[in-house]
Amino acid sequence: MSKLDGLYSGLNLDGGVPERAKAKTFRRRNREWGPERVPSTFMKKLMRVLVPIGFVIMAAVVIFVGYQFFMALKG
Repeated sequence: MSKLDGLYSGLNLDGGVPERAKAKTFRRRNREWGPERVPSTFMKKLMRVLVPIGFVIMAAVVIFVGYQFFMALKG
């Protein structure tokens, strides 16, 4: 159990979905790999953290560059 288990909603969507739609995981019972193009639960959690951080950084860069242009035009 990790520290982030209660922070997010249930990201494990493997409940009643068909095999072709399940995430790439190693199943211990039948030792098969799932499809490769479906993101894993870990990647979903990671993107939920990285996307807002990237958005804030990009917004700060755009505001800073806009301010620099404004000050250059203002003289």
